[in-house]
Amino acid sequence: MNPFFIRIVTVAIVFLVAGGAIGRFVLAPGPQKIIVRETVTKKPEFKVPESVYLKWTMASAFRGDTPQFGTLGKSFAAKLRRASAGAMQIGFAEPGQPIAAENCLTAVIEGKVETCWSTPGYWTSTEKALALFSGVPFGPDAREYLAWYYYGGGDELLDEIYGGHGLKSVLCGVSAAEGGGWFRTEITGPGYFKDKKIRIYGLGARVAEKLGATAVRLDAAEMKKALETGKIDGAEYSIPLIDLNMGLNTAAKFYYVPGWHKPATLLELLVRRGVWNGLADAAKTMIVNACGDTIREGLAEGASLQPAAIRELTAKGVEIRKFPNEVLSALEEAWQKVAEEESAGNPLFKRVWRSLISFRAEYRLWDDKSRVP
Repeated sequence: MNPFFIRIVTVAIVFLVAGGAIGRFVLAPGPQKIIVRETVTKKPEFKVPESVYLKWTMASAFRGDTPQFGTLGKSFAAKLRRASAGAMQIGFAEPGQPIAAENCLTAVIEGKVETCWSTPGYWTSTEKALALFSGVPFGPDAREYLAWYYYGGGDELLDEIYGGHGLKSVLCGVSAAEGGGWFRTEITGPGYFKDKKIRIYGLGARVAEKLGATAVRLDAAEMKKALETGKIDGAEYSIPLIDLNMGLNTAAKFYYVPGWHKPATLLELLVRRGVWNGLADAAKTMIVNACGDTIREGLAEGASLQPAAIRELTAKGVEIRKFPNEVLSALEEAWQKVAEEESAGNPLFKRVWRSLISFRAEYRLWDDKSRVP
């Protein structure tokens, strides 16, 4: 074959191959940009089951503006409404609108209202053992009280007591420790209480009577006036903040601590048992959870509010005194006698009391060791 022809063919082939390569390079797309497309998912609407809808009236044993005792009740209702997206509405009815505070429990039993905001200690005329669920003289503080209630059998005992009256109690709050009381004169020893008239109620009243005092039951307005005029010699009422708001510092000079008669107070939501049993499990759970959060609020709020009240009382000239040790010892000894007498005359009281003191003995095995000196 002609060598010239062979060279021409060879060059042509080279150009064709090179051209193809260049063409592929020129025409090839550049670096690919990876596009990630977000998948937009429509958020599902929160649909409340029909079974949880309710609209109740909650009578109250406390005014709604009473720190802790009343405000926690209103807070509970608000928590429940928010948690249920408005499906569960419980209206807080002030005492007397329409149910008087002392008729709160009866109104639930009779079906006049669905529920009552109260404390078990208000209903000792119905069952004396309820006093042990509402502040026990020389008893547990809030933390220990809750431990016994939830893990020491207190819940089951309270359910048994109220079950006998067609009621269900849901623990729904706890208040700070109360002050020991207001006194017109200084307390120097256990003999102070002899022949004195003291405004005090519940188990604490029984204890004061053991030391020779006359226990007087007065409402808030009557108590302040009686203390101012000297018709009574002393009065216990509530936590420092409430006592301050009531102006008790103008009625007596001496404010004694600690509140031996009520280291803590449990608050409750009372519901007619038939109504409670008729609720869906979801509704019961929402109520119990809202109450649990209200207990948390009561613990934290109660601890945080009292120091400012104490500072203000001191600034107003109140002498804050600690009960002399011999007085506290005499009061505690008197309480043991009261507890024994109540237990002897009331088997249910005895069961609750034995449960509580047994739990407290176990509780101290670790509590005493866990506290920093």
